[in-house]
Amino acid sequence: EVRWSEAIRQLSRADAVFLGETHLDRLTHEAELAFLQDLSAARGGRVALALEMFERDVQPILDQYLSGNCTEAEFLAQARPWPNYRTDYRPMVEFAKAHGIPVIASNLPADLRRTLARGGASALAALEPAQRALVPERLIENPPEYWQRVEQATLGHGALGMGGATESRLFDGQNLWDNTMSDSVARALIAQPDRLVVHVN
Repeated sequence: EVRWSEAIRQLSRADAVFLGETHLDRLTHEAELAFLQDLSAARGGRVALALEMFERDVQPILDQYLSGNCTEAEFLAQARPWPNYRTDYRPMVEFAKAHGIPVIASNLPADLRRTLARGGASALAALEPAQRALVPERLIENPPEYWQRVEQATLGHGALGMGGATESRLFDGQNLWDNTMSDSVARALIAQPDRLVVHVN
């Protein structure tokens, strides 16, 4: 156990903070908002919020909404928000909007994930430039120990398209998610190295 104030003190010195969640737990979402608010205060507003819940191709409409150049209805109509967006993620986005905090749509679009998971390297090579820009420049394969932890953590979570323990999982859906979200955080840190990136996943 660690006191909240001590957690904020330590985490405010990090480059990135990952907040893992169960997607339908309301108390977790309230804690995430409080973390974002307190880390923002500790860093003088120099934070960025990255969300698994938005895919990279909706970044333009997300940016328009944050800058006040479209309505919330227009934003939601184009951004494919998760069903629980209004109750669970909207408070974080609205806090970010009110305080000029960038919000990063960090996930790989589902259609690209399916295409790459089915077609692998040949599908990657065949992507149009606009699609290729949404995929990390380099994909890194996770080690076998990682997959053992994933499988333990996701029992009952549904099929993730995972192959056998000895075959390559470079284009596995989970690996594509991991690579894209970590790439999104890395890009944010390169673009604004003075900001702490708070990633919700």
